[in-house]
Amino acid sequence: MKKSAASPAPIPARIRKIAAIAGTGAFMAMLDSTVANLALESIRTDLASPLAIVQWVVTGYLIALAVSLPAAAWLGSRFGYGRVWWWSLAGFVGGSVLCALAPGPGTLIAARFLQGLAAGIMVPAGQAVIGATAERNQLGRLMGTLGLVIALGPALGPGLGGALLEVASWRWLFWLNVPVGLLALLAGRILIPPGERDPHRTLDWPGLTLLVLGLPAALYGATMIGAGFDATTTGLLLLTLGLGSALVLPIAGALTDRHGPGLVSLTGVALLVVTTLPFLFTGTLPLGVLIVLLVMRGAGLALAQMPAMTAAYTAVSARQMGDATTLVNG
Repeated sequence: MKKSAASPAPIPARIRKIAAIAGTGAFMAMLDSTVANLALESIRTDLASPLAIVQWVVTGYLIALAVSLPAAAWLGSRFGYGRVWWWSLAGFVGGSVLCALAPGPGTLIAARFLQGLAAGIMVPAGQAVIGATAERNQLGRLMGTLGLVIALGPALGPGLGGALLEVASWRWLFWLNVPVGLLALLAGRILIPPGERDPHRTLDWPGLTLLVLGLPAALYGATMIGAGFDATTTGLLLLTLGLGSALVLPIAGALTDRHGPGLVSLTGVALLVVTTLPFLFTGTLPLGVLIVLLVMRGAGLALAQMPAMTAAYTAVSARQMGDATTLVNG
């Protein structure tokens, strides 16, 4: 039996705890990208503000996340990825408190922008912490599970937000982050290594500009999937694509650790090709067929991307891990 096909060694409990803590922050960050979507009308009524203003509660968060994401590598190298992760989580929790207490739309939008800035730094910093502490043959499983958490956050946000609005004020959408975030901060102070400092690291302004300009396509390109359908159906289609990817990500990570990235990624690419062909040679597809194809396509994306991400992480040193996580997330 080839060495690459042998069962990978178990992941130590300490590494799993570090991944769980970093994953908690990532889940909250991605959940908050959509959790307020269904609360806009309630917020508009409560704060007596027009919808054109209130919608920035959602849009401002996404823009801030996109703007701060490319700076995570520089901050992590300069101050240590563990420290940057901890302080960005603290900023996210503080932003959540400000959101919950906001007396008007302006302060709420500003607090959401602060949340987004912290989230854009926290997610890649947490990935860099995992990448720097885990062994290379553990990264597939760890990043696959973390990818599941990141993919589920936006998918579950609207449902969780809608359910909470049935029994409580929209402010509780943000209060819920506080106890979870405080527990993660406490656990992170004990378990998350602070990381090494590099006071001579300079910020690559041209590269930062290119990454920021390229992020809107990643944020909004998926909306083209639902072209021709109403908003509810489009939301369902995007959800099925995300769920297909989320469910297969841990499997893709385990297969990568066991067999290496090449075969797994090739399988994912083949599945993407197969699920693309019906769109090229047929007209309008029945909704049921479209849902099945999108679930399969989500699975193909997970199988194609996770091994490539893992290969990128294993190809760099611990000091370069932050640059790798920023580029992969960008």
